[in-house]
Amino acid sequence: METIDESDWLTYSSQKALRITIIYFIISAIWIFGSDKLVISNYSEKKIIELISIIKGWFFVVCTSALIYFLVRRAINAIQIQQKNLELNRAKLKYLFDWASDGIFYRIKPGNI
Repeated sequence: METIDESDWLTYSSQKALRITIIYFIISAIWIFGSDKLVISNYSEKKIIELISIIKGWFFVVCTSALIYFLVRRAINAIQIQQKNLELNRAKLKYLFDWASDGIFYRIKPGNI
């Protein structure tokens, strides 16, 4: 698992959100345009087209809701893992600073103040 610096969290979160949005957009576009074309080309009776449209609409809502749930859950899990790694690293550093018998110098990279 890759580790992410604190300064990169905003970029990381934005990338995850953008990825979820793009996946949702692609699947939605394919479903909406593809299924409408399929229904209209195979059925001519208005009541049947309306019934199929209602059923496919509910199917779309259920499936995309599940997809969004799993994608968001996966992103949240990744963030939680990173937070645990950050807490562990902070605890290790605190232990190191608290129990070091020699002097420790800490240098901040330029621009990271």
